[in-house]
Amino acid sequence: MDRQGRIGRETAGAVLLAALLLLGLLTAWDMESTHRQMARQLEDAAWLALSEDWENARMACASAESQWEDHRGIACLLADHTPMEQIDALFARLGICSAARDREEFAAACAELSRYVLAMGEAHHLSWQNLL
Repeated sequence: MDRQGRIGRETAGAVLLAALLLLGLLTAWDMESTHRQMARQLEDAAWLALSEDWENARMACASAESQWEDHRGIACLLADHTPMEQIDALFARLGICSAARDREEFAAACAELSRYVLAMGEAHHLSWQNLL
């Protein structure tokens, strides 16, 4: 095997590894920032519901759910599906609580959902705990 062919394959391998590393870092950043924003919206919805501002509470919840649906495809590729099913179930529960105007139950479901969403984003955060 000639030296020039070997150097070309080594260079291609290094470029491929660098591209995969960059893709992984970008994906981790996107998952974390998207889920953090959704969690913040759900926390806001909980407090708005407790103060009986149903219009804004529903809007905040709908915005978070829309963002969840928009990023669900990517999350399906990268994440465990069990928490995703729990998140879907809690969004369904929020719809019922909203229709019933049960502010305590709505706020509790928003808080629980916020924690699930935040945990899902943090699971993809680059940290030494995730590397071990």
